[in-house]
Formats: sequence, structure tokens, C-alpha cells
Amino acid sequence: MNLLLVGLGNPGEKYTHTRHNVGWIILDHLFINTSWKLQKYAQALFSQEATEQNNCLLIKPQTFMNESGISVKWFLHEYEHSPLFVIYDDLDLSVGTWKLSYDRGSGGHNGIKSIEHHIGTRDFFRIRIGIAKELDNGDIIKPNVLGNFETEERERVLQLVPEIKTMIQIYNEQGKDKAMTYANTKKQS
Repeated sequence: MNLLLVGLGNPGEKYTHTRHNVGWIILDHLFINTSWKLQKYAQALFSQEATEQNNCLLIKPQTFMNESGISVKWFLHEYEHSPLFVIYDDLDLSVGTWKLSYDRGSGGHNGIKSIEHHIGTRDFFRIRIGIAKELDNGDIIKPNVLGNFETEERERVLQLVPEIKTMIQIYNEQGKDKAMTYANTKKQS
């Protein structure tokens, strides 16, 4: 079975380190030495990585955020019945936090709206990565999504990679419920 891991972002060097591209940043660090290829019909970069249980198909849509669903629809057609995980930025979560959800709304995120529109369902996993600034008093400031991460913030984002990798491994070995339990436990710690 193939597991589809989609990281949302925008193509172009000026977006590389922006908060909106956190999905690509996470994908680049889940499998460090991955080799990306262009799938022109899907308008996406992709790479296939083998795990002990499944193959992971890593996908970076190249359509810009608002049309991410075009790429996702193509891969879901080619790899029917594959579980879909979408990694993207969430302005309601602070930097260094993440949540796993399933069958939820878009939360106003245009990339998720595009995916829901193109595949006709909300039945997929969302790995929501926090990009908001948290003040000492606990208040959250919602920054410009096209602004770059500060160095310390980027380090905090990268510290999430082992947790997300563990969650994917738990999903592969033990299924959806155990993966959700693990993610819910991690977000509270």
C-alpha cells in the first residue's frame, strides 16, 4: 500500500523559507536524502520512499497553494485507496506545536479548500503545523504567512519532524486510532 504525504507550499525561491511553506519544510526533513522528480501531469514534485510497512509517496504540488487540489486529485486517481496525509501551516497553533485531525473543515486554509473541492471529500488526515507567534502571556499573534521563519522558530518546527515520523510509523503498524491517540498525547506535552 502507498501512503500519500502531501506538503503544501508555493513554488519559487522567494517562498522557500516562508511560514506558508512549512509543509514542504517538514517533507524535506522527514526523508533527508530524498530525490525529487517532476510529474508534469500532476503538476507536482514527488518522491517514493520505502518504510518497513508501506511505501510513502511524498508530494509537493507546484500549482501554488490555491490550486493544490489539482495535484492531489491526480495522485489519488493513480493510487486509489491510498491514505492521504496533508501537511500544512495553521495560524491558530503556535510555532513548535502540531495537531493531527481527520475529516475536518478547511479552517479557512485555501490549500485545504482546493483539495476538498478537487477530490470531493474531507476524508483525509491533516497534519497542522503551528506557525503563529506565542507571547509570554500565552496570547497568539498571527503573522503574515508569506513572512520567513526566524532562525529559532525554524529550529522549533524541525524539532517536530521526529514526532510526525513516529506518528506515521504508528499509523502504518497500528492504524488510525493509535496514530490519533499518539498525536493527541504529543500536542499536550
